[in-house]
Amino acid sequence: MKNSAVRIAESILFALIIFIVFLLLFGEKVVVPEWLQPVGRMHPMLLHFPIVILLLALLLEFFSFRAKYTSERFYQLFADSLLLIGTLTAAITAIMGILLSKEEGYQSAAIEWHKIGGVSIVFVCSFIYYSRDASWFRSWVVKVSSVVAVVCVITAAHLGSVLTHGENFLLAPMNPEDEAAVPFQQAMVFKDAIRPVLAQRCISCHNEKKVKGNLILTDSVHIMRGGKSGSLFDVDHPELSLMLKRLHLPMEEKKHMPPAGKPQLTDEELTLLYYWIKSGPVFDQKLIDLPYKDSLRVLASASLLQDGEVGEQFEFAAADEEQVRKLNNNYRLITPVAKESPALAVNLFNRAAYDVKSLQELLPLKQQIISIDLNKLPVEDDHLKIISQFTNLRRLNLNFTNVTSNGISQLSSLQHLRSLSVAGTKVDAASLNKVAHSKDMSTLVVWNTSLTDKDAEQLKKINPGMKVVLGYKDDGKDSIQLNAPMFKNLKDPGSTVFIDKSLILHLTHPVKGTAIRYNTSAKEIDSSKLPVFSKDSLLKENTTIKAWAFKEGWVGSKMAKFEFYKSTIEADSVILLSLAAEGRKGLGAETFTNKLTGDFNGYTDKWIGFSKQPLEVIYEFKKPVLLSSVGMHIMMNGYAGIFPPASMEIWGGNEKTHMKLLGHLIPAQPRKNDKGSLVLIQKQINPTTVQYLKIVAKPLAKTPAFYKSKEHPLLLVDEILLN
Repeated sequence: MKNSAVRIAESILFALIIFIVFLLLFGEKVVVPEWLQPVGRMHPMLLHFPIVILLLALLLEFFSFRAKYTSERFYQLFADSLLLIGTLTAAITAIMGILLSKEEGYQSAAIEWHKIGGVSIVFVCSFIYYSRDASWFRSWVVKVSSVVAVVCVITAAHLGSVLTHGENFLLAPMNPEDEAAVPFQQAMVFKDAIRPVLAQRCISCHNEKKVKGNLILTDSVHIMRGGKSGSLFDVDHPELSLMLKRLHLPMEEKKHMPPAGKPQLTDEELTLLYYWIKSGPVFDQKLIDLPYKDSLRVLASASLLQDGEVGEQFEFAAADEEQVRKLNNNYRLITPVAKESPALAVNLFNRAAYDVKSLQELLPLKQQIISIDLNKLPVEDDHLKIISQFTNLRRLNLNFTNVTSNGISQLSSLQHLRSLSVAGTKVDAASLNKVAHSKDMSTLVVWNTSLTDKDAEQLKKINPGMKVVLGYKDDGKDSIQLNAPMFKNLKDPGSTVFIDKSLILHLTHPVKGTAIRYNTSAKEIDSSKLPVFSKDSLLKENTTIKAWAFKEGWVGSKMAKFEFYKSTIEADSVILLSLAAEGRKGLGAETFTNKLTGDFNGYTDKWIGFSKQPLEVIYEFKKPVLLSSVGMHIMMNGYAGIFPPASMEIWGGNEKTHMKLLGHLIPAQPRKNDKGSLVLIQKQINPTTVQYLKIVAKPLAKTPAFYKSKEHPLLLVDEILLN
């Protein structure tokens, strides 16, 4: 006699079987509401329980007809109970799985076979349970049914592992994919550096068999196609690409990738993807073809080069890590050239920050530094005397520096020098003769100098194994795209903020004979029909310049965009009254006045951020000034949680303790789907004489609802403009 609990369980099992049949027959028309989706997502959590119970129950059933067990009431009752519990929970798990399969990304053959395997377990085990008291139920029936049920369990479990962890997950330890290590010289950026990261962290959910969000990440074609939410990459602003947004969302966010509970990307992997996306992204390029100092190359080489395969072997010891860390700053980057290698590469940038001290400080590392990049910096001839002390130097980039023939001969003492770039400098063939004599010299870049083809041939005679690069020549075989035009601030290098009444607009291009066409209008105009920049001009107001480079035989450049801002009033002192957000401290109050505007990398010292506290800053003037406007240059990117201030207040007066409100501004907030941008919010006020000025900018109290972020909104500011 069955007790009431068993009868209730049997009734529930029968009802669940009917419901499963209904879902199988009419599943295409079933829409799972959002409130029911969490039930489906419990499928992976519950499925392990019925598997264990059923395997044990089926084992007991397999031997249930043996003589010593047929009369054993406890054995039969225990086997009966296990089978009922296992089948009942398997039915619940199957229904959860069917509900889960209705979500996007599960339309594939693998999910259909997984579903068939799951419901087959329920049907076969139910058949065994309901038939075990029938007169026709024999030993061979239960044995065949048990074997079939076990096969269904194994098959469904394997297909589930494929959906969750990727192809061949179950048998991978027995059949490892022993691909030969790719030599660094042959390694491809995507295939050998990026795809392995995607394979470990992303492809289990984004493959041809499991297409979550209609996104496949197995090859370049599908990656560039994107998914349901659109393209993964923002061509104009790679830092704002959808892929990076999803990877950097807080873990508790629904759209964070990979989902919580899945293996997350390491900091190194996130950085590698960042530089890959920032590079284009690139697919069909070799790592070795990237610039020596390129961050993507450095990071990828660190992961690709195996122990012992560090490229060139060096006799010198590695530098002190703490010393390297101290020498790294916002304008100087020191990185190892490869994993486990003691050799270092140095990249210096920002003309305004460079001086001879930048090189002198590197002398403690003169044994370890094998590459120095000084491209477009104000390097003088006497600086080369310091460089000549880096005895293991292999690569030196002096393109578009101020070095001349008088100083270049000092490099002849660098016996290991292999590559020297002096494009755009005032050097001649005679000064390069001594450098060319170096037995290791393999590449000499001299385009856009006074050297001729004849000079190049003479240098090759000195060193037949050396390649002399004179630049591009149109031989009709191919065309190369010009790089974008550059702006050069003749008075204040690196700055696009001018404090005088005007700024000299000086656009340049390193390739001689290039025509620069520019546009100051917001209207989109055919760039080839724009006026040619022929001479310097004066800018007297805030101006945005868009410029392109053209030359016959070359592909026109991409657009270069320059934004110029006027700030004619300078304070004698600036005091920041509020605390900046953690990790967004910039240079303190100096951030507002150093005339350096930031880009979309909000973590540099050019930006200062405020979150839960308002920005409060006081300007003091020794002599009263006439103020008519206040501007604030900010970043706006809602998906990264960066918003304009909720309000900006301008207070002023001739006494620090008695200032009055001069102006109040409520900036417009980004709308849904707005792209990230750098904007100037500006408030015009009635011209007022002030000796003290206080600016208060309050961050938003909460993120707009359509961004669904739990982080407190962030206000990022680089410059405050006073006129």
